[in-house]
Amino acid sequence: MTVEPATDNSEDRAEPCEKVATATATDSTEMEGSHEQAPTLLQVIMSVLAAFGGVQNKKNKERDFKHGNFKVFAIVAALFTLLFLLSIFAVVQMVLK
Repeated sequence: MTVEPATDNSEDRAEPCEKVATATATDSTEMEGSHEQAPTLLQVIMSVLAAFGGVQNKKNKERDFKHGNFKVFAIVAALFTLLFLLSIFAVVQMVLK
């Protein structure tokens, strides 16, 4: 039984890895590029509602922390809290009548 020496084709071996690394970098750049802007008002409202329910996903949470404005989130959260309390008050008043 004879064993042939392995040929050193380091260029052939490195090429697929470079293609994978390039594709991965391009894909992640495209994904990050779609979330580089500050969240819109609708996105802020949806994030606040998700936070009230405790079901925010990781991608939106990262977008909110990186590009969101705390004041906008605080104002929207305060408004939703006020609306929630007023709706509970209204339901209690209706039940008591």
